[in-house]
Amino acid sequence: MSALGNILAILFVTISATASLITPAHAERQTPIETASLDYWQPFGFNWRSYDGGGQQIDIGHLESCRALIGKLDALIKPRQVEHFVTLCTEESYTTIFTPSDRLPPAFQQGELSVLYRGEFEPVSYNYSFLHRVLPNDAIANTAQRKKHASTIREHLNTLYGLPVAHGYYDQGSHTGFVADENQDGPCAVWQKDNVAILLCSERVVLIDGIEMALSFARLDRAPNGRSLQCMIDPMSRDDCESATKPVSNDLPASKIRFLETLAKWVGPDSFRMCATDSLAPLETRLALSEADKASLTPVLETHAGDDLALYGVNYRDVAGNHAPRDTQEKIILFLLNQAASQGSAMAMNEIGASLLYCFFGVQQDTSAAQAWLEKAAAGGDAYAMKSLALMHLAGLTNTENPHEDAMRLLEQCAVAEEQTCSKELAALKKLLSLSE
Repeated sequence: MSALGNILAILFVTISATASLITPAHAERQTPIETASLDYWQPFGFNWRSYDGGGQQIDIGHLESCRALIGKLDALIKPRQVEHFVTLCTEESYTTIFTPSDRLPPAFQQGELSVLYRGEFEPVSYNYSFLHRVLPNDAIANTAQRKKHASTIREHLNTLYGLPVAHGYYDQGSHTGFVADENQDGPCAVWQKDNVAILLCSERVVLIDGIEMALSFARLDRAPNGRSLQCMIDPMSRDDCESATKPVSNDLPASKIRFLETLAKWVGPDSFRMCATDSLAPLETRLALSEADKASLTPVLETHAGDDLALYGVNYRDVAGNHAPRDTQEKIILFLLNQAASQGSAMAMNEIGASLLYCFFGVQQDTSAAQAWLEKAAAGGDAYAMKSLALMHLAGLTNTENPHEDAMRLLEQCAVAEEQTCSKELAALKKLLSLSE
């Protein structure tokens, strides 16, 4: 799992679940904690300007990966803009680094500190874990030691910052990692000072079967999900926080590298990977059916029409008892879609246009024919056709003079017709244009 993936999936995840901390249950008494090491502006003796504690890095090579990412967007980004966007991408790349124990304050040297930073060395969060063990081989004495260490830290945090602003539990699968709960007996508590959230969990389970004590300092104004966490621990209002607390899948990711990934996945060469398949044939050839196959479809054509027939065609592979060879199934699907399209089905027109564009069902790519079919489908209100037409404009597959404007118009229409179909792509394109030189 990449460091960027960690910060997007869970704000406070520490990637030390596979690291075995060597603190034994009968370890000697903990060194007293110095208050200065819990300073929210200098956590563990470090700062938020830059990280300089050394250690082992993971997820390096951002420049190369960013160049590869921008390379997938050559249809969207002009040559003179490449370095500009590579720089933006690199600045928003995240790296995790594990700090050598001898660089930590004495009271924390029996644990492990990972630092998540973006760009060169701008820290996003400092994540400390203590006494990590893999369940069920976790001695009772370890639990007591974790709770004792957490209790001591909590006393110091209460003295420094007052009572916690929220209580709850850790959930690695949640949007922010922390889930607020009105029950104040939960294992986790959160303090907030300025733009820094301080999360202490006496016990948290990571990577399914690992357990540890954890203490994290995170910048709410830097982390992609920082606002979501802030809304959870200090709600501004229901309306202001509603969009911030939605799952990641429904929001355009905040970081620039994620917005570029959204565009690359949509407009990049992977969209046309099926067109490299051998044995593709023109649509007319793929529509040709034997008389026997046509006869077998007579009952279907008598009971289905228009969009209903198109839906039947799309789901033809799932028809009970359908054991025809794959090639025959694909031809039948295209035949049914063609029949439905002739009856005015925008859904069927889109499916045929998409087959001509993306080479579905063994159809050879024909961008001119694809555009004609997709335009008819879009005129009929099909949101997917609008999205595919926008892609064609951006990928330089049409003769439009204003590809960005035409694509934006289509995506806006698509968002009105069916928001979830293209809202991410619309937001990403707007971001691209706003950041272009």
